[in-house]
Amino acid sequence: MLNKLRNSDFLKRGSITIFQRGMGAVLSFVILLFITNLFPESEVGKYQYFNAVLVIVGTLALLGLNVSFIQQIGRLKAAAQEEFVPKLYQYYFGILFISSLIIIGIYFLLEKTLLHQIIPPDEKLIFQQIALILFPYCLTVLNFQVLLGLNKLYLSEFFRNIFKFLVIFLAFLIIYIFNYHHHLIEAFIAANIFIAFISSVYVLISLKKDFALPKTTLKLPFSAKKIIGVSLPMTLSFISLLMMQNMDMLMLKIHEPYETLAYYGIAIKISMILTIIMTAVNQSTGPKIAEYFYKNQYLDLKNIVEKGLLLNNVLSLPVMLLVVIFPKTILGLFGGEYVNAVGALVILTVGQIINAFSGSTDLYLNMTGKQNYFQKIIFLALLLNIVLNYTLIPLYGMEGAAIATSTSLVFWNVLSVIHIKKKDNIWVVLTYGVIKKYLKKK
Repeated sequence: MLNKLRNSDFLKRGSITIFQRGMGAVLSFVILLFITNLFPESEVGKYQYFNAVLVIVGTLALLGLNVSFIQQIGRLKAAAQEEFVPKLYQYYFGILFISSLIIIGIYFLLEKTLLHQIIPPDEKLIFQQIALILFPYCLTVLNFQVLLGLNKLYLSEFFRNIFKFLVIFLAFLIIYIFNYHHHLIEAFIAANIFIAFISSVYVLISLKKDFALPKTTLKLPFSAKKIIGVSLPMTLSFISLLMMQNMDMLMLKIHEPYETLAYYGIAIKISMILTIIMTAVNQSTGPKIAEYFYKNQYLDLKNIVEKGLLLNNVLSLPVMLLVVIFPKTILGLFGGEYVNAVGALVILTVGQIINAFSGSTDLYLNMTGKQNYFQKIIFLALLLNIVLNYTLIPLYGMEGAAIATSTSLVFWNVLSVIHIKKKDNIWVVLTYGVIKKYLKKK
């Protein structure tokens, strides 16, 4: 059985993908080490704030199109209508362009009528820069998913995890060499425009190679309205989750200078290393969870959940414990002043440890048809996060933001675990019984 697993195409594809994602994680941390040690802390803080806002606004502009493309291309293939795939990409490109323009238009309208009285000049510039990069950024995200939908798995992961970070690092290196130390955001914008262009070229080449060029009279078997109707619900819970993950940065900016955002942003990045491991594990367990659930094979379902839990914790807990034990040493790598975030880093990491013990509850709920419940608890968690940030940040600063984030994370995980146990009679949490069971097997 072991030899069969070793020779399987699934393991080979999974191993290469995990390696590519690991390389992406390494490159992203190299970039962080580079900018935190060689650029002003205020500039790093602006860059962190810029990214937090861009992720939220970009997700709104995407309308879930990056998620739904794979589903739509699957429908076309199942109906033997693959000649529509290039036209599908044209539709998605057009919808994304229009949605980006609408969001940019709404911002500039509000800026002239209302926001100019509220937003400070430095933040106004950041929002204008987000408007400039919004469409290229969203197009890049869409292109990565399109390549995945075209069965270009390795190419998609290469662009997503290696090429993207290499281009960004090169852009930062250039401005450092030429002593433009206050232009991190501008370098990031230039890098993303280049990435969007190159990834679009590769998508068009792949479409031309794999499918006939679309005819002008060719119409999709579903309209743009139907595409949005499928895409939008898929992204609602994701938007809430992203807002919850970035709300602390947004609200921290109200009370703290950009230097504090720089320290806290690094603490977030370090604590989030766990999600890289969980994503890799989810790749192998997600499809099986769905398969076993809809086949009513609850024993197999329970076993795959337990294996995923064990693998998550075996891989992630040692790393998390190192962070909790040596937070000052780890933060010191990014520069002497970054040790100010020691308390925040420990609190955030403890929250991630609890997240690891409760497993991939969001994956389980989405794979077993409980996505509506997940949307509700994520929305409740977002409200809790906003209230806690509003209350705790003025009192405790970074530590208050970390408490708000970790509490919200634990909140929706606990509710998810209870709901899954109630509905499917499965504990999606690492218990002593699970550990004992698999130790006996060994």
